[in-house]
Amino acid sequence: MKRVVIVYHYFAHYRLPILKEFATSKDIDFYFCADEQSDNDIKVIDFDAHDFFKGKFLKVKNIFIKLFLWQKGLLSTLNNGNFDAVIFLGEDRFVSTWVAIILMRLKLKKVYLWSHGLYGRESWFRKKIRVFYYSLANGIFLYNDRAKDLLLRENFAADKPIVIYNSLDFEQTEAYRSHHKKEESDKIRSIFPNPRLPVVFCISRINASKKIDLLIEAIAILKKRDVLLNCFIIGDGAQEKAKLEALTAAKGLTDHINFVGGLYEEKEISQYILSSDICICPGAIGLTAIHSLSYGVPVISNDNFAYQGPEFEAIVPGVSGEFFKNGDVADLAAKMEKCMDLRMRDKEKNIQDCLAVIHQYYNPSYQLKVIVDTLKKSLA
Repeated sequence: MKRVVIVYHYFAHYRLPILKEFATSKDIDFYFCADEQSDNDIKVIDFDAHDFFKGKFLKVKNIFIKLFLWQKGLLSTLNNGNFDAVIFLGEDRFVSTWVAIILMRLKLKKVYLWSHGLYGRESWFRKKIRVFYYSLANGIFLYNDRAKDLLLRENFAADKPIVIYNSLDFEQTEAYRSHHKKEESDKIRSIFPNPRLPVVFCISRINASKKIDLLIEAIAILKKRDVLLNCFIIGDGAQEKAKLEALTAAKGLTDHINFVGGLYEEKEISQYILSSDICICPGAIGLTAIHSLSYGVPVISNDNFAYQGPEFEAIVPGVSGEFFKNGDVADLAAKMEKCMDLRMRDKEKNIQDCLAVIHQYYNPSYQLKVIVDTLKKSLA
């Protein structure tokens, strides 16, 4: 069986489902190489806590010098590991990865990058550096089709960009969704004076960049047109939260907007999402889109795609959500009304439309299949 190692700076805990798929693969013997700790407060995977990772975690030490990273022990690990291929996190500020790519190519090993690719907002110089960096590998696994198109416009070889999308804990969300009961939603909605109104929600760290004030303004616009909604705002951020609470009071929306605070357990988060009709992220969206759609709830975000997370592509206008003109509160209100009309017209169909893209592309099994198929062809 071919041996392939995946190299990251650290493995965030949310990546556990996809790494489990790799670790239990019957086609390729996958290994995982990273530091045991993150350089911030992100929770990482405890490889010792899972039997399926036994003997598969290779530890290196991250040494950060400002924006740049050297992974101590990486080169010796790769040199001695007898791997047939390496998949690196495609971050061009990781100096050791540049050296490791060249080392592996000289040893005639296959090298792949796992990356966001291009966003479309890079300076000319930054774009050229990234394109050259990506070209050193045999291929690049990308999160969305837009990144692939941007690389192809830079004369990137057509067979090198491979879109694998992204995923969360598919099995967990499926379980919570299938076991959810209407009574649970009724209980959560009962916090509002009129619990029968449609419900929207926003979940994120509460700060100015999330533009949650636009959501409040849009709800106020709709209220003036006698289109009434309730709203959950889920997240922490004391300073910005105080401003948003003041805005809510000024707009006369205290009966319609509830500041839930931070939620950290998926079971509790799932109850709020499943009790809502639309997810709204006025600022940039990322995995929140996958999170909401996994529970059958459509998503609205802005149309400034160069600054969006790659997961925005899971939103299909008129089917699983909408995009509003970035910064335009009137258009946000219009898209909220449009999306709600679609939801209320046939809720069950809307739920299935939202789930369809997750079941087809945004799940660990799909990611594994694309990567394994690529490696098997490459290593044959």
